[in-house]
Amino acid sequence: MPHDIGDWTYYFLREGSDKDAADMKHAMVLLLCEKLCLAPIKDPKRIGELGTGTGIWAIDMGDEHPEAEVVGIDLHPSQPGWTPPNVSFVLDDFENMPGGFTDDNPWCPSFRSPEYVFGRDLNLAIKDFSAVVRHAFKYATSICVGIMAYFPKLSSLTSGGWIEFQFLDHRVKSEAESFDSDHPIPRFWDLVGKGISALGFNPTTCWQGIVSEILDEQGFVDVVETAVKIPVGQWPKMKSLKLAGAYWEVISVTSAESIAQVPLSRGLKWEQDRIDEEVSCFKTAMKNHKDLHKRLMYTEYRVVYGRKPSAESQLDPKSDNVEGR
Repeated sequence: MPHDIGDWTYYFLREGSDKDAADMKHAMVLLLCEKLCLAPIKDPKRIGELGTGTGIWAIDMGDEHPEAEVVGIDLHPSQPGWTPPNVSFVLDDFENMPGGFTDDNPWCPSFRSPEYVFGRDLNLAIKDFSAVVRHAFKYATSICVGIMAYFPKLSSLTSGGWIEFQFLDHRVKSEAESFDSDHPIPRFWDLVGKGISALGFNPTTCWQGIVSEILDEQGFVDVVETAVKIPVGQWPKMKSLKLAGAYWEVISVTSAESIAQVPLSRGLKWEQDRIDEEVSCFKTAMKNHKDLHKRLMYTEYRVVYGRKPSAESQLDPKSDNVEGR
């Protein structure tokens, strides 16, 4: 069942094998990206993570930056009780607040003016990504971005803060000459995406260019977007990609039931027998290594980050150079 806190509903499980799969996904991302974040941060003193989940990223970040205060926010208390002294977790909703976010009731006050804000797979956890970004701009002091004519109280903000979002684009693609979109693996993720959309979430947020455009519109500069491939199966010759494919197989098979349950039952209104059959087909296909070696399927892991411009450039946007993607 989803986790409910008051009127807030959290649709994705973080218990048992799902927590193990989440931590394994963290290891897979580190293997592919080779570091915890891609934004070129330098000795940050305050770091905030949105949707911290099991807390593994925040803990690793705290170990890597012992001089920084790292705060992870999530709706569900699935983080460990023991953490490094510079890491803490807060039970909070960074998307919704009864009565809305105001100066007296600000967005994520526990972040304490972060110099770097990080979020992973938020398109599967929030309904209005643009609104969350706007809240971050307005209330997270040194990450805030905006035209001072609209936000006059932000005129003394510190410049240079970075914000970074990472997403798993579940759409399945292929390097083979032909691609069967009705194969159980791409069909499964397509159905999950349709179910998520029916619930009011927007899985297309992770598609190429979407988040970059949002950051551009809000005034971030040096916006960079990049993507790496996650093999569906162990078909690549490169050892690191083969291992990533092995990780993704275990993650997908282990989490298939909980990934599909709410989108298909509540979103698409499927009966349980039909859900079980679709999940079974997906898991069987994920374990058919011979077939996967022929199909050369993969998904993409996308990273987007941007920098808060200098105080001068908020008055004159032409004073900061913007890197193209």
